[in-house]
Amino acid sequence: MLEKITDVPAGVDALKAVGKISKEDYENVVEPLFAEARRQGRRVDCCFKWVPNTKVFPWVWRGKK
Repeated sequence: MLEKITDVPAGVDALKAVGKISKEDYENVVEPLFAEARRQGRRVDCCFKWVPNTKVFPWVWRGKK
């Protein structure tokens, strides 16, 4: 699961990864984050916090830019 972290400096997008990260996590959390940044005309400065034993499946990130 991906969770948005809100207590970060302005202009930083932070996510916490816990457990298994699915394609749906990417589509529901990461893609909207990138889309919003595009609409605002800004680049994405993103911080990921990986909790021990987090499983990321390679197909989640494949083909994403």
